[in-house]
Amino acid sequence: MKRIGLSLGFLIAGLLTSWAAMVAGSHLPFWFHVKLLRHDSSACYEIGPCSVSWWVTAALVAYLLGPSFIFMVTGWLSARPGVTTSKKLSRLLLLAVFTVVLYLLGYVIS
Repeated sequence: MKRIGLSLGFLIAGLLTSWAAMVAGSHLPFWFHVKLLRHDSSACYEIGPCSVSWWVTAALVAYLLGPSFIFMVTGWLSARPGVTTSKKLSRLLLLAVFTVVLYLLGYVIS
């Protein structure tokens, strides 16, 4: 029961971290006016109005939910006996930093 609780706690932390990083990243273009990737103005980049292949949708779902899944698995592994609270918190902090960097890099280079 402890493993499930810690896994859910890590999952919620991962979802909140992803959400906060995406909110912060959505405001970055107003701060940084640098675009590293060029987009074709005639191409459609939206999933709803445009027809996209299944792997694009799968990649988007993996991009959005993948870090939270990694948080959950780390929470499950951290609930083993002998893992100290400071080690659990350091793992949570390290995952949060990597998640924020992943999403902010995505906003900056696109």
